[in-house]
Amino acid sequence: MKRFGRIALKTLLWVTASILFLILLVAILIQIPAIQNFAKDKAVTYLQNKIHTKVKIGHISLGLPKLIILDSVYFEDQKKDTLIAGDKLKIDISLFKLLHHRLEINEINLQGITANVNRGADSVFNFDYIIKAFNSGPAKPVKPADTASAMKISMDKIILDRIHISYKDLTNGNNVKFILGHFDTRIKNFDMDKMKFNIPKITLSGVDALIIQTPAGSSVAKVNAVDTATTPINMTLNVGVIDLSKIKVDYRTTEMTAKVDLGKFLVEMNKLDLKNQKADINNITLDDTKAAFTFAKPQNVRKAVVKAIKKLDTLVAKPQSTKGWAAILRKVTFSNDNIKYDNDAQKPLAKGLDYTHMNVRNLDADLENLSYTTDTISGKINNLAFTEKSGLSIKKFHTAFFYGPHKSYLNNLYLETPQTLLQKNVEIGYASLDNISNNLGQLRINANLDGSHLGLKDVLLLVPSMSSMEPFKSSPNATFLINGRVIGKVNDLSIPSLEITGLSNTHIKASGTMKGLPDVNKSYFDLNIIDFNTNRADIAKLAPAGSIPSNVNIPENLNLKGKFKGNVKTFTTNLILRSSYGAVDIKANMNGTHKGSETYSANIKANDLDVGALTKQPQMVGKVTLAANIKGVSLDPKKATLQFNADVAKAYVKGYTYQNLVLKGTSHNGSYVATARMKDPNINFSLDAKANMNKKYPSVNATLMIDSINLQKL
Repeated sequence: MKRFGRIALKTLLWVTASILFLILLVAILIQIPAIQNFAKDKAVTYLQNKIHTKVKIGHISLGLPKLIILDSVYFEDQKKDTLIAGDKLKIDISLFKLLHHRLEINEINLQGITANVNRGADSVFNFDYIIKAFNSGPAKPVKPADTASAMKISMDKIILDRIHISYKDLTNGNNVKFILGHFDTRIKNFDMDKMKFNIPKITLSGVDALIIQTPAGSSVAKVNAVDTATTPINMTLNVGVIDLSKIKVDYRTTEMTAKVDLGKFLVEMNKLDLKNQKADINNITLDDTKAAFTFAKPQNVRKAVVKAIKKLDTLVAKPQSTKGWAAILRKVTFSNDNIKYDNDAQKPLAKGLDYTHMNVRNLDADLENLSYTTDTISGKINNLAFTEKSGLSIKKFHTAFFYGPHKSYLNNLYLETPQTLLQKNVEIGYASLDNISNNLGQLRINANLDGSHLGLKDVLLLVPSMSSMEPFKSSPNATFLINGRVIGKVNDLSIPSLEITGLSNTHIKASGTMKGLPDVNKSYFDLNIIDFNTNRADIAKLAPAGSIPSNVNIPENLNLKGKFKGNVKTFTTNLILRSSYGAVDIKANMNGTHKGSETYSANIKANDLDVGALTKQPQMVGKVTLAANIKGVSLDPKKATLQFNADVAKAYVKGYTYQNLVLKGTSHNGSYVATARMKDPNINFSLDAKANMNKKYPSVNATLMIDSINLQKL
């Protein structure tokens, strides 16, 4: 038994050694160039006999157990044109793992690859003959997959260098020429069963692509698109860094063209959850990029619009089981980017910012913590600067912004152009976005614009149609300085302070509250005009055309102070006016709630008021100094009940300055009684008069007593 055991053991050792020797011998033999050339020639002969077109392989390197390298590969199509050619095809695959139903690709390295693929009008590709050559006959019925023995696929490294691809498709009208300088990636997890993929980094550079799409022929089969936009993708995809540089793409169709010259595009992903539709991006960088997009002229745009609407209908279809995407971008930077957009369906505007023909240059941006959900957008803009062909130039812009279903705000706002500076904070609140236009009065506002100034030139860039309106027409380069706060709802606004300075000599400083807006007729105002200083030229620029009567001459300079409390029908006011035509003080009360029964009172004082200059009648009337009071009911002269009195200290009329005129009067239902007394050095009289305004022809009865009169002086 011992001897038998020794013999069995020796036999087993010899068998094992023989197998190892054979494996070692094969491994050594396949490294010998003659053996490799023999295998290469056999492979070339087999392929040529199988597909009946020219095949060349310069060299084959085999390294067990996993390495295969093909040098100088050439495949010819049936038209004797190059189908595929390459300097080097390297595949590193673990062959022994195949015994355990695992396809483990350690590396795919392709260098200097050229491929020419085309499809004719008959929908046949130029490589179809190869597929047919290896087709063993009609497909056998497919048995249910054995999940226990299913092939596990994993992939690690992919490297592509100097790839040239040409694709021409006469069936669907595609013509593509693609040049790739370099592409590499590492795939840490490639699980096709569980649809889990982990790609730490993707690098792509040196791309030059030309894509031309023309209308497809009639042989194109119509395929119903599957709507995948409404359901989440059940796949786990972890992507780390995407590094794209030196990418040129020229895309052309009958409907649009797009040219992109990308300098650097870097994306650093934290997490991409396709199933739950969440994305967390650590950084996006776009540098030295030029992009131009042009939509075709009207005859083609109509077709494009119809397609876009159909596509949009698909995308916005009611979701089956999704709440929409949520994304956060922790850092976004743009540097020296140019973006051009033209919609040739619309004629370019001669002036101003044209939203259908834009050319943004020198775009620099620094943003952080951008958050997006289906109903909320927020983030922080550290800086944004660019110029646009219209003349709009954003020198500096930063803010923390929020746009949500119930409020929006711009905090720490700073927007600077060569003419404008808007700063501080603006916040608005609303019950819902859909309800804003229907219930504008409930819109909440909290705005602080202290230290801001607004250039009319920038307003004209945004709204060029205002160029024919004042003050834009006469003063397009004017700037208004703004200091002010606005708090509350539109129908209950509080203005703690508001100061505006602009044009040549206009300054407004005021405060107050306003209730009832946007309906002015139902609004209540409590305004305190601390200072309102302006001049004739500025009023001409600000007043709407035709609002100033032709027989009124505006003073050269005006200053107004005072208060106004009430609405357009019922109010109390106390105004102090100083002007180059004299001074006027007015205290007035008005209650116009009931038409025909309005009640009112007024106290008016005028000092050296140049009525002639004001009414453009200097030869008739000059400066007037007076004090007058009036109190009454009803504005209808035939129904009014009132009391009035006036003390005219002096009044220049027709070349003479009259003095010491005292007037008193009353009225009731159109019946007026008035007395007048004047004790001027050159005329002394008394007048008692009555008038009835209710007759067909008004009647007057007066008694005049002249004490003395010097006609020569008068």
